[in-house]
Amino acid sequence: MAFIILASPRSAVLLEYKTALLAKKQNISSEQECWPSGSCKIKDTALALLALDHLGENTEKAEKWLLSKNKTATDILWLLQEDSESETKCTITYDQVDYQTTISADKKIGSPAGSCLTIYSNNFWFQVATSCYDKEFTLSCDKNFLANFLYKRAGTGNVYYVDSNTKSSPALGDVTLNINSKCFGLSNCEYEDSLWASLALFRKGYDVNSFIPYLIALSDSNEAYFPEAFLYILTGFEDYANKLIQEQNLGNYWQTTGSPNGKYYDTALALLSLSNSNAEQVVKAKKRMEKYQDSNGCWASSKTVRDTAILLWVLAGREPSIQVVPSVTRCLDANYFCMEQTDCGVPDRLGENYWCSGNQECCRVQNLETCTERNGQKCPSSKTCSGITIETSDEPDCCLLDCVDPVQQSECEANSNYCQTACASNQESTTEQCNGGMLCCKYTTPTPTPNPGGSKWWIWLIVIGIIILLAIIAFLQREKIKMWWFKKQSNVRSGSASPGNSFGGFRPGPPFMGRPGGFTPTRPMMNRPMPIRPGFTPARPINQPRLNPEPKPEEPNNSEEDETFKKLREMSKG
Repeated sequence: MAFIILASPRSAVLLEYKTALLAKKQNISSEQECWPSGSCKIKDTALALLALDHLGENTEKAEKWLLSKNKTATDILWLLQEDSESETKCTITYDQVDYQTTISADKKIGSPAGSCLTIYSNNFWFQVATSCYDKEFTLSCDKNFLANFLYKRAGTGNVYYVDSNTKSSPALGDVTLNINSKCFGLSNCEYEDSLWASLALFRKGYDVNSFIPYLIALSDSNEAYFPEAFLYILTGFEDYANKLIQEQNLGNYWQTTGSPNGKYYDTALALLSLSNSNAEQVVKAKKRMEKYQDSNGCWASSKTVRDTAILLWVLAGREPSIQVVPSVTRCLDANYFCMEQTDCGVPDRLGENYWCSGNQECCRVQNLETCTERNGQKCPSSKTCSGITIETSDEPDCCLLDCVDPVQQSECEANSNYCQTACASNQESTTEQCNGGMLCCKYTTPTPTPNPGGSKWWIWLIVIGIIILLAIIAFLQREKIKMWWFKKQSNVRSGSASPGNSFGGFRPGPPFMGRPGGFTPTRPMMNRPMPIRPGFTPARPINQPRLNPEPKPEEPNNSEEDETFKKLREMSKG
């Protein structure tokens, strides 16, 4: 329901699904609400919040419920680092107790600082006990120094991240640091829930920095949920955008390792994150998704409405219907600028009454740096950017990574097939070549093509009905038909047909149904309207009386034959 609301431009659909979505909420209290009723879930509530915010609805109760589900993230190991250009003596204070320690010339720590700060690894850092994550630490040294936190995933994690909140002080000054490590979960930290809740609250303007360390540190062990797509939106770090570009499959789509959602959903998340990029990989992915689309407009091979809705939301960049949200103004129509939140200072943000697509914010000013200031470069026409490209004040396509030779399209892709690590159940491999040792796969069942004339099943139904009706009449009149056939055969054998008439009782007539040399039977067939084919004009009006046949030559008087013809005439009239 949430994705359909985000995808649809039609007022009637938006109102219908808004009503349906609101009917599924649960009122926790006068201050909080969640989705779905009876079994509140964090991801579902976050999606509902995004959809209702898209419609301009008040989401404060959902926001409060989400915020109430934050927890301290104990899945992260935190380290405290002190550094100075020369040997120094330091004091660390917490819980109103002072602890003395030293930093030697080789940067090593001389002693632990109470039960909260023990020596870690090679004596370069303090390890913070998990029971002390909520404490505040004040540091002071007799020489100039700086201090910050580092973190990594607890257990086997061997990648360290530096917290951005680094503080420095002159000699005998002090700095105060505290760990801000949160996650979302009903009982324990849940990674996917934390991704969506952080995104929804970020979109509402909340500071979600306390959730970022958990999302970053555990990203390697949660690749299936595509954390890079969320983290680029939440942090604006180009490293995540470059990683997204490099993780694109050779078939110009995204599908994460062990993905529970499939390539359509994952590609939609990547394109949502890179919505403002005109990188070659993004353009190709959009075109590839259009080729995957079935003739009826759906991505039906994915088997879910969800995938079609999320792709439409991302590819079309739907804005809310003005009829549904009359207070929303399009940002660009108001001569403002749609920008990443990280590039728009808080005083310049115009708020949710100004609409921008994707995850952008409507900003009063366009604060663009030069390509050089962003440590980027302009790629020559013979090269392509291996990472993300951004708009800068002097360059519309500033490459933030390396300029490399473009990947040549493989034989497989040139023939509109797909290079994959393995073919799906509804695909088969071909002998066409792929780059990088991939298999060339094509769909075994071709995508149906649109039928501009619509379905013709009803014509076949009428034809079958006529055949069945004729068969019933023939069965009921079988004796009379036998007699007529016997007489007809007798006339042919005796040469009693009219001269020049080779039809044995019928004569050539005007063209019939457009065919030359047709015939006019002695009576209207079945004495009822014939089915008319679309676009066909019959040679004569339906049910118009046909001309009577010319009189037959006078036959010898034969009472038995007269009686036979009498019965035939009665049959023709019937």
